[in-house]
Amino acid sequence: MAKADLMQKGAMPFARQMMMFKENIGTYAVILGLSPEQVATQAVDADYYNQVVANHNLVQVHAQGWTALKKSLRRGKKSDVLESLPDLNLDYSAAPVPAGVEQRFRVLVRQIKLSPHYDLTMGVRLGIEATDRPAPDYSALQPKITAVVNGDRVMLGWDWQGFRAFLDQCEFQVDRNDGRGFGPLTHSTVPGSVDKTPFPAVQTVWRYRAIYHADNVQVGQWSQIVSVTVPQ
Repeated sequence: MAKADLMQKGAMPFARQMMMFKENIGTYAVILGLSPEQVATQAVDADYYNQVVANHNLVQVHAQGWTALKKSLRRGKKSDVLESLPDLNLDYSAAPVPAGVEQRFRVLVRQIKLSPHYDLTMGVRLGIEATDRPAPDYSALQPKITAVVNGDRVMLGWDWQGFRAFLDQCEFQVDRNDGRGFGPLTHSTVPGSVDKTPFPAVQTVWRYRAIYHADNVQVGQWSQIVSVTVPQ
């Protein structure tokens, strides 16, 4: 078991650390003497940095798809050519923040650790303590997903199953019952995803599956397949 640095070095691990702090600081903010403005500032910093990192990863994955298409289109067999690529679906929901996210986070963490009410248990839950943490058995990880039709879209449910500190994102694939099998849908860093693809004119069954990523590589097993009938 390796000692984790106080500030995670990689972009995705630091984004996870920021989000972990954001999601748990509400329990301790008052006792640690944090103002609502400090909590709100960290939250928007975490959201925007997480969005930027996630979008960067999506762009990289999308670029790899275009590279494969380019090579296949020029020299591959007809059966190898991809007819299309999925939409990029970048997230622009978080408001931009000024540069210096890490420095602001460091200042906040130093203030917290000076509080007489701070303890190790808090720090571990907030993700700001260097503790020995065993990695999960990646080979056994498997997302648990749900798919529910809501109006003109499909809501896809999933969570981290307690392993957020070790995972980057959850990749979804979809089979639209068109003879092509499973293909790319989205990579999500926030539990709960949406398939906004317009429903077909004729009622059919769409199937979904998902797999976790760690350090931008698939880990574990594909989820159980879930299905929905669209339109309902």
